[in-house]
Amino acid sequence: RLQLNQWTTQETKWITDELWMRGNKPLDLQALRGRTCIIGLDLSTVRDLSVVLLDFKIEAKHYILPFFFCPALSARERTKKDGVNYDLWIKQGYIIETPGNSIDYEYIEKKLMELKEVYKIKKVEYDPWRAEQIIPKLIDQGFTCEPFGQGFKSMSNPTKEVEALLLNENIVHGGNPVMRWMCSNVMIVADPAGNIKIAKDKSTEKVDGMVALVEAIGGWLGPNTGDSVYNDLTKRPEGVRRL
Repeated sequence: RLQLNQWTTQETKWITDELWMRGNKPLDLQALRGRTCIIGLDLSTVRDLSVVLLDFKIEAKHYILPFFFCPALSARERTKKDGVNYDLWIKQGYIIETPGNSIDYEYIEKKLMELKEVYKIKKVEYDPWRAEQIIPKLIDQGFTCEPFGQGFKSMSNPTKEVEALLLNENIVHGGNPVMRWMCSNVMIVADPAGNIKIAKDKSTEKVDGMVALVEAIGGWLGPNTGDSVYNDLTKRPEGVRRL
């Protein structure tokens, strides 16, 4: 959103479904075994979805493999009350169900230990909020963990990088339906300087998977993210609704 050629703080939709689905190409899980990845970790409230997202960067392409976790009772409530396909996604294996009505972070820790045996995990990028319970345990298990701020300074360039990667068909996600749903929910806010970030509080529904993706991409870019390929584009990306 522009006013007198200046970004405003108004929130707006982000990636179109058409642009997101350019990444709907098969994931060769066998080929990813032993590969290096960065994990984006986004932990939910105790009653909803958390996500562990693996991002494998192979040459110019990013291959993403998310694992979602949700309490069993909460999943049934959301399916019945809000019509969200949690039950179906659990049956299809896209969401890992944990017992009870609150998320058990031990299931997430266990899954991370399993993933560590299969892939080379370079580091875990995580939102510090709610992470104090699990991060010390991961560090004790040998994981390199880095907090990822949720403000404009940390989020802007990686968010723009996701746009550029999608535009150039350099994200492969295999059509994961939970990620597709979350992408459709994302609302973006911008500051007057043109920095952007995902606004969880403004988004229409859950967006944790997309936040984890931005965190993982940010992990590849490193602390100095000025080398984002987004900055080299000579035109505004089509399919990015805010533009």
